[in-house]
Amino acid sequence: MYYDADQFPLIGKTSDETETRYERLPAYLKERCRPPVWSLGKNTSGLAIRFRTNSTAISAKWEVTGDNRMNHMTETGIKGVDLYAWEEDHWQPVKAGLPSGKVNERTIISGMTPQEWEYMMFLPLYDGVASLSIGIDSTACMKSPELPYPDTTRPLLVYGTSITQDGCASRPGMSYTNILARRLNREVINLGFLRFADKLYDAIYRINNK
Repeated sequence: MYYDADQFPLIGKTSDETETRYERLPAYLKERCRPPVWSLGKNTSGLAIRFRTNSTAISAKWEVTGDNRMNHMTETGIKGVDLYAWEEDHWQPVKAGLPSGKVNERTIISGMTPQEWEYMMFLPLYDGVASLSIGIDSTACMKSPELPYPDTTRPLLVYGTSITQDGCASRPGMSYTNILARRLNREVINLGFLRFADKLYDAIYRINNK
């Protein structure tokens, strides 16, 4: 059984007033940002879904907006999802959802004991998310998280270039801002943007608008 991830908390955003749910920059900045920055703001680096379930298996169905590929970065880092579970006092990696293209469906883990766990699913680093659903056993429960982790009351904001957006992390959980979120148990907002693409697109924009 699949549940639309829109039902569950999303962390890592500066504002809920975005054009679509899964993007980083608020809509009012659209006319103030250079086009390359606005476009990169639709990549979901630093965003994560929080939920709780007692399912013995967890799956994901997700569609990315661009089906992006780069020859120096894994597709799992670019457009995969990455699942973590809260275990005792830390976030334990579970497994990544490997992408196959623009539309994806993966069983991330199966064969677990049917006890309730808190989960955090990190979203793609260098692509956008058009839709996301989380699959569990038909007899299992699916809930909003009960634990206040990561703490969202005092988020940290990190601004930078492609290193901050997290090229070339092998999977979303290995982004350094996502590592910080887990280590500090505190919401971290990623405002990193691909530097060289920004310069290239900015040059093209300036030429076309002389």
